[in-house]
Amino acid sequence: MLLLIYVVPLFGLQDQPDENAHITFKDVAQQNACSWFNCNPVHCLRSELIYEHKVPCHFWVNGREHLLEVNEEIGCYFKDDLAQVDKTELFESIGEWMATSKKRLTTSFKASDPAQSTSDTAPSTSKDNLVY
Repeated sequence: MLLLIYVVPLFGLQDQPDENAHITFKDVAQQNACSWFNCNPVHCLRSELIYEHKVPCHFWVNGREHLLEVNEEIGCYFKDDLAQVDKTELFESIGEWMATSKKRLTTSFKASDPAQSTSDTAPSTSKDNLVY
């Protein structure tokens, strides 16, 4: 037991200064939308229904970060704007998709030549045509 107390710490790592000691929770929460507070559904419901905060803690959903509101009293610091979508690029991609889909559908539904159809003839039952 004395070995654990006095000898083992001699082989341990030396204390190194923390590079991030000056960073606060507020600094991190302003950059990252997801935090313990808004990822916890119970905390969000309690904020809205029990504590009745004027600006409650909203539940974080990936892709919906613009719905989060700032309320520094309860630890919600993230603010984001709705993403702007270039509509011309969107319509071009939809047009390309429609063109390729049309080509695929027309090639898959082309009628085969009726002269090559063998449905009128009875299938052969000779042993020569069987595969073993």
